[in-house]
Amino acid sequence: MTFVDLALEAIREVADEDSHIGNYLDRDLVDSSTIIRFASTHPGYPHWRWCVACGAGGRSARAHVGL
Repeated sequence: MTFVDLALEAIREVADEDSHIGNYLDRDLVDSSTIIRFASTHPGYPHWRWCVACGAGGRSARAHVGL
């Protein structure tokens, strides 16, 4: 599972509806985290983006995800 997959899964946990999650936009590496962005299609939030920070600490096989 990639960080993009993990980010989308995390967004689905908090979004009101899957239809409010738009297309994958981009990602940036910031320090030791990857910031992943998806468009929002929620009518109340025009031009808004879903942003998720993902990272893996040291030798850990576990990924850490934060919205």
